[in-house]
Amino acid sequence: MYRNEHVEKVLDTPMAVAQQAERFVEAVIRRLADLDGHIVNYVSKIHSYTMMANRRGRTRVKVTKFSDYSLRLLLYLAVHGDRTVSVAEVSRAYGVSPHILVKVAQLLADEGLVASVRGRHGGLRLSKAPSAINVGRLIRRTEPSWDLVECFDGERSTCPIESVCGLKGALQRAQRAFLGVLDNYTLADFLPRAPSLIRLLHTSLEAAR
Repeated sequence: MYRNEHVEKVLDTPMAVAQQAERFVEAVIRRLADLDGHIVNYVSKIHSYTMMANRRGRTRVKVTKFSDYSLRLLLYLAVHGDRTVSVAEVSRAYGVSPHILVKVAQLLADEGLVASVRGRHGGLRLSKAPSAINVGRLIRRTEPSWDLVECFDGERSTCPIESVCGLKGALQRAQRAFLGVLDNYTLADFLPRAPSLIRLLHTSLEAAR
């Protein structure tokens, strides 16, 4: 089981996954050797771009800012579990628009992860224990689409080589590997870092005053 030691890098694709994906693409190219030369050339170019990205250290799967902010909001609430937290406070700490955070909080509330408390000392708090909030499950809910390439959407795909290229299967396996890593984590896995996180967040709040 892959366990990343750095919270800030938890969304990076493990290098082993990237290397495995590269091997998949190489296998696809070999299978296409007896097909039309234009198709082989097209896939070879994709492979070249992949290898170039690997050499530059840029091979990673990215998630949307909405997912990023969802994780950050949950982490903020987790390390401040002794009190409610306002959207304005989180906004200042992260330098993120409060309007976006309101939308994030609403989705998390709909998912039963966050509760909104009204009144003078109201605000947001976790409605589940951190150990019950799975990162992989959360990302599946906050991402608008998992169509990495056009052919993932069978109804809208217009790719002329989809039926023979084999790349779709390779990308799907790489995607499952990525999500599989996140499935191994809950919010509680990051709480041992709470003192350091609180210190940095406090510094950020002071700077925003």
